[in-house]
Amino acid sequence: MSAINQRRVISCLPLLLFLAIGCYCFFPKINPAFLVLCMGIAVIITALSKLFCYFSKDTYQLAFQFDFGLGIFFLTMGVLLVVSDYFLTILSFCMMIDAVLKIQTALEAKSFGLQKWWCILILAVLAAVSALLLMIVIYEKFFLRFNPLYLLGFIFILNGGLNLFTVLYTVKEPGK
Repeated sequence: MSAINQRRVISCLPLLLFLAIGCYCFFPKINPAFLVLCMGIAVIITALSKLFCYFSKDTYQLAFQFDFGLGIFFLTMGVLLVVSDYFLTILSFCMMIDAVLKIQTALEAKSFGLQKWWCILILAVLAAVSALLLMIVIYEKFFLRFNPLYLLGFIFILNGGLNLFTVLYTVKEPGK
């Protein structure tokens, strides 16, 4: 297996975990402590994956271009998730930052001539709007009847899918 394919696999594993946790949020009888622990571990694993993949060399350098900074940020936030009571706030900021950077990745993919750049853009905008909505749900009393875990589950699924698509579509081996 080539180095690029290894990095693809390493970067996709945490994203599959995001998808699984997102689905888990839709179960009515979830254990909140277990869910927060899983989310914290998923963010820490994602951080380590981002730090590892940052040093990969691929043709476009799009998928991993922000991964050093994001890796450090996600590692810090993952630890905070495990030890803090502000997990919804922390997750919403993590997802918002990641989505906004993916919007930039989509625009750069367009300049490279990648035909499906707009898919990344649409998914990234949806992820950013969803993260913003989660922030509003957290801080506005108007939405207290709404269970934010459903929105969080949707965001995890959307963000996992966005990052999975970005990695699989934009990571190309040099010379191919």
